Amino acid sequence: MNPAHSPASQGLSEIEFDASMMDDLPAMVRGLRLDGTPCFYNKAAREFAGDAAVNGGSGTWLEQVHPEDRNYCFTAMQAAFERQEPFEVEFRMRRHDGEYRWLVDRGSPARDATGKITGYLGVAFDVTNQRSADLARRENEEQVRLLSAVTHDLIWNWDLRSQQVLTNAALTSTMGELPSDTKGAIAWWRDRLHPDDAGRVWQAFLRAVEDGYASVSYEYRIRDRTGAWLTVDDHVSLIRDHSGKLIRILGATRDITKRKEAEEAQRRMTRILEATTDLVIMTTAEGQILFMNSAGRKMIGVTPDEELKLHISQMHPEWANEIVLKEAVPLAIRDGYWKGETAPAVQTADGVKEPLNRRSTIDISF
Repeated sequence: MNPAHSPASQGLSEIEFDASMMDDLPAMVRGLRLDGTPCFYNKAAREFAGDAAVNGGSGTWLEQVHPEDRNYCFTAMQAAFERQEPFEVEFRMRRHDGEYRWLVDRGSPARDATGKITGYLGVAFDVTNQRSADLARRENEEQVRLLSAVTHDLIWNWDLRSQQVLTNAALTSTMGELPSDTKGAIAWWRDRLHPDDAGRVWQAFLRAVEDGYASVSYEYRIRDRTGAWLTVDDHVSLIRDHSGKLIRILGATRDITKRKEAEEAQRRMTRILEATTDLVIMTTAEGQILFMNSAGRKMIGVTPDEELKLHISQMHPEWANEIVLKEAVPLAIRDGYWKGETAPAVQTADGVKEPLNRRSTIDISF
């Protein structure tokens, strides 16, 4: 068999079948003689291959097969012909416009009225788009897997080409199962957004899509699988093709509920500290002052917007520092709390500490 150098005739040769019926089929159908040379192309095959291959001009059907696939294709079909068995091969073939397309070609022996094998009928399907979708899905799955390996974020991937949705185990565990299609997943997401956040977040998402953004991020509240509200930090990558068309949306969503609760507790504590008339400070373990409430700033003469560059030792006269630094702090470190009596002081511009001439109690907590 040497189909690479045999002209393709449109005659039926010794293979008998209804050619007009074959022309009505959407699949590409070829009639092959026992030596492998084509003797028939239906309409779909003729439109795919072009006149050169069909009429035996500058190239035959095997010469249109991709060079990397040609030997495999020839060998597999030759073996099937010699054994007179069906064959199935997958290969790239050059279409009439020069583009290589992936085909799955299945051939079965054709028999005459006596049962004798007189040739083969090959039916080919263009599976390029399916292969592209499968490749895209594998790439998406691998990206989700790799991201899940290096982060605790909830990872989701919406592929707009295949209309498929992928998520990692962390997202499913927290949020439940998403619909498997992108349209359903978007509706699922919007339905769970907090009413006070939904409009803002949806508009930001649409603006990013329509204006060609590469990414967008936002914080919002959303219901988890139990119905409880979570606060999340969502970072979304908008992946586009060479023409700028959006083809994939990849998201990494972090649950920041506990952090937000801690921040709110801190804000409540600050409001309480600012409301008291007592002097309240917070320091590092080494005694550097990090925070001083308004009453404290007023008491020692520090303006509300002035940067704090004070050490706790600057807050007391020497006799009081003996108590605070040598007794109070060590005991507070050991027991978690100390309470006693001292006196605050203020440092003047020339560095001299002046007592405020009032004694007070002091509470130290670690």
